[in-house]
Amino acid sequence: MSDFIDFYEVLGIARSATGEEIKSAWKKLVCEWHPDTVTDAAKKAAYDQKCALINEAKDTLLKDRARYDEKLQYHAQAGEREAAARAANAARARRASAARAEQARQAEAARAERERREAADRAARSEAARKKLIRERVLRVVIAAWAIVYLALTPKLVTTNLPFGWSDSPDNTFFTIAAVLVLAVALPMFGAMTKVFEFEIPSKRFGMAVVIVACQGVTVFVLLVLAPLIAFLWALLKIVLLILALLFVALIFLS
Repeated sequence: MSDFIDFYEVLGIARSATGEEIKSAWKKLVCEWHPDTVTDAAKKAAYDQKCALINEAKDTLLKDRARYDEKLQYHAQAGEREAAARAANAARARRASAARAEQARQAEAARAERERREAADRAARSEAARKKLIRERVLRVVIAAWAIVYLALTPKLVTTNLPFGWSDSPDNTFFTIAAVLVLAVALPMFGAMTKVFEFEIPSKRFGMAVVIVACQGVTVFVLLVLAPLIAFLWALLKIVLLILALLFVALIFLS
């Protein structure tokens, strides 16, 4: 297709040119490119080729113009098809390049998001570990402080008077009741507290310390708070019963 020559361009005429216009253009070009007008051998050969092309263009357009025009139109359409194909290929290449760029962008965005989530997870785990360590340290300090307080309260505990005929010092019955209270109330409450405050018992030894503290807390509550309260309520009840008895006697005599 690239070897096809447009004879209209060779003669410098329009495709609608008449036969006379073709001849006139041919005569002008032949005079201009005739080999006899030059003496240099190299130029003479070039002029010879150009003059032969001009003659071929004139002969073709005057003798077989219709057939040549069909070939010219076919080659023009083929050129258009080739240009359209090149444009389509270029468009496909651009779309493929854009798709690859988009895939690369999405992959980079996914990688950045994955790294961000991993960093956030590491930060969250680090923060959770830090808070857990703080809670454990606070709990250890509380247990140590309680141990000091409990040791200071020991003399008071062993001399507390218990109501209802209990002995002057904690006996086996009291400790049995205290143990039941611990198992029934303190431990479930402690388990609930561990969930509320989100801390775990770091070791069995530490867990035993917590259980002992719970038992001690129940002991202190029973001896220093509950026992005096029961004694007070029992004394108040006896006073109320005495007042009711006096009122009953008064009602009998007054009636």
